[in-house]
Amino acid sequence: MISENASKRRRQQTGTASENTKPLVGPPRRGRAPASLPAGLAAAHGTYTAALARAPLSAETRRTYASKVRAYLPWLDVADVDGDPLTDAAARDWAVRDYRTHLAAVLKRRPG
Repeated sequence: MISENASKRRRQQTGTASENTKPLVGPPRRGRAPASLPAGLAAAHGTYTAALARAPLSAETRRTYASKVRAYLPWLDVADVDGDPLTDAAARDWAVRDYRTHLAAVLKRRPG
């Protein structure tokens, strides 16, 4: 039996190509673009990544942790939180709970 939905291929005209002809520079980016950080939080992120560099972790784990914190800090900058989550442990715990709720409820992302 022969299919009635036979494919009719046409040859692409010479001289036509994808408009995406620029070569890639470096490896392709994965994931979202990094969030911009206010100066004070950029310093906190820099301190955190410096501490990560000294931690006995794989390069992939360091990259993941730095990325997750970089996404958290801009939210923290605009969130209505009690206390200073960067210096107070109780404020930190509540802020993290609120952020995880924000990820799931507002952004529809997995918090992990």
